[in-house]
Amino acid sequence: MKILFVCPYVPTVTKRRPLNFVLHLAQRHELHLRVVAPPVEMRWTFGSARAVEQLRAACVSIESLPVSLPRLLAGGAWRYARGEALRTAYTHAHDGFVSQLNRQSDALGIDVVHVDRLRLARLAAGIRRPVVLDLPDCMSWAAEQRAALGRGARALFYRLEARRLRSFEGGTLNAVPTALAASAEDGRRVRAAGYRGLTVHVPGIIELDGEGGGADEPLPHPALVFHGSLSFPPNVDAMMTFTRQTFPLLRARFRGLQLYIVGAAPSLAVRALARLEGVRVAADVERIGPWLRAATAVIAPMRIGGGHSQKVCEALLLGRPVLCSPRAAECVAPEVRPSLLVASSAQEWVQQVERVLHDPTGVAAMAERGAETIARLHAAEAVLPVLFDAYRRSGVCPAAA
Repeated sequence: MKILFVCPYVPTVTKRRPLNFVLHLAQRHELHLRVVAPPVEMRWTFGSARAVEQLRAACVSIESLPVSLPRLLAGGAWRYARGEALRTAYTHAHDGFVSQLNRQSDALGIDVVHVDRLRLARLAAGIRRPVVLDLPDCMSWAAEQRAALGRGARALFYRLEARRLRSFEGGTLNAVPTALAASAEDGRRVRAAGYRGLTVHVPGIIELDGEGGGADEPLPHPALVFHGSLSFPPNVDAMMTFTRQTFPLLRARFRGLQLYIVGAAPSLAVRALARLEGVRVAADVERIGPWLRAATAVIAPMRIGGGHSQKVCEALLLGRPVLCSPRAAECVAPEVRPSLLVASSAQEWVQQVERVLHDPTGVAAMAERGAETIARLHAAEAVLPVLFDAYRRSGVCPAAA
């Protein structure tokens, strides 16, 4: 099969879902990668030199299609003022590449075009070949969550954004016949917003190369580790809230407890957390595996966010205990949830950390069962047949799929 994979950024360690799709698809098929983004975003490959080299080695061709940043900003501001969602207002700047991608698809004999993220929905709608759009979550629902937690002008902004995104998901998005969602629940949310096309639940491929890199030295015991993209709003919200409301109580209860916030591109607010006692921020880490293996427990205290929780599954895959919020637990498959230690209040966090420290054998057994479940549900051999079926249902002939 010949696949054209189109992204609005370079798929690296901060975007593991498309990165793993590209690398595994390229092992089995002829894959051409196209990155449609402003030049500045193409350079945002924090700590990902190895991933970039993997992409170069795996793909038959890689090409960047640079979007004019001034045009993107000016056009986005004008369309936002006319009533479009901020998330979609600037996507008109991508429209000029539809003809180019169609010409390339014809010249290369592409069987299917895999387009990543809602921001490229308008572009996907113009593709003549069979096309699927990986959302992977319901953006209007994510905006509703932020509105519920916000106050004043912030809450008003996100309520407006949610309403406009629902209009997009129930309108323009319908020009794309097939949409992929990382969770079945988000597929249902997109349909509830008005999308009438085919939605297919395609889990992410979960894997980590734990060799080399990572922590400079063994972490002290006990050590909690949080990992992810550290400018992603749900992650920023989780760390700001956890360090203010829960971590001080844990520090008072458990002598020497340390919190390591590990990941890419930390926001200024996250960087400032390193000034707190017991908190360290490790920025732009290329390989997360060694940090997770060294953790006493991995945490995911998310209050908002949809889709599928990559961070929870990655930690479980390495056999680490995972302490998480109910929201994070809802973002994994039901079969995975019995392997999680869930806490909904500061006092429950204390109880769960105490359980990790006082019952290491029982907690390790839970984590091991979780690792087995992740390996079964999220291995490439389990996920790719579902993705290929989505390609087939989008119009790819069975022989190509």
